[in-house]
Amino acid sequence: MPDRYLMATTARHALGDLSRDQPHLALIHGEDGDDWIGEWVTGIGYINVRFPKATTRDLTAEERAEYQGRMVQAGNGAWRIDIAEEDACGARGIGDHDCAEHGEGA
Repeated sequence: MPDRYLMATTARHALGDLSRDQPHLALIHGEDGDDWIGEWVTGIGYINVRFPKATTRDLTAEERAEYQGRMVQAGNGAWRIDIAEEDACGARGIGDHDCAEHGEGA
């Protein structure tokens, strides 16, 4: 699964509750049952945080515009947020398209 950005409030980690009162940007790397797995884009830097799918959502058009291209720095690294658009079949990035109608990598 390619990385994707979602808005979340509830967040659980092995060390405790990392939830936030208002929706914040989360970088998602995978999923496990009813949870997305990833980390908050800003904060202390816990990894493998569990974000329940029931309290996590896609970004609105306004949020996409706000975050797209923004620089994030954490520790010794930095990256630019690149929020991939979802195509009609739900694919989010290059090489992520694999449906019966269009085939893999369409």
